Amino acid sequence: MLCEVCGQKIIGKAKKVIIEGANLIVCQNCAKFGDSLKTPTTQPQKPKTPKIIRAQKNSVIKKPKTKPRSKDDVLSTSYELADNYTEKIRKAREEKGLSHEELASRINERVSIIKKIETGKMSPSQILVRKLEKELQINIHAPSDSKSEAVGSKDSLKELTLGDVVNIKKKK
Repeated sequence: MLCEVCGQKIIGKAKKVIIEGANLIVCQNCAKFGDSLKTPTTQPQKPKTPKIIRAQKNSVIKKPKTKPRSKDDVLSTSYELADNYTEKIRKAREEKGLSHEELASRINERVSIIKKIETGKMSPSQILVRKLEKELQINIHAPSDSKSEAVGSKDSLKELTLGDVVNIKKKK
């Protein structure tokens, strides 16, 4: 076996060391250039058991497991932003006495995104809507009507025309 630092044949016992973040097998002479690498002793992992809550001495109650929400569950609940969501966000922020910078840092977003949402240049994602509603304690979205047709459904594609999509401006 060759030393990975000097390239000479390793005589005796090889050492495992860390030199500048790299794990190397080196000879006794080159081992002084790095920190010795101690191999951690691994213990077999125990199988996970359900958490138990003890209510009284003799009674045992199993804690119910909550099912994590899947993407389908989140997407099946469709929401629409309120027409005046930009005004609601701005008013709530000003009433709380927060600047754009303070609000952005509280919800862990960039200041430019907050400004774009307040001016209506950008519509927020559902995650951002939830963050804003929680921080500002407002409601800026409402469930969409189940009667309205979903975009991409067979009925809406059958009757959708180019005129429905394009907004034509007439010259005076």
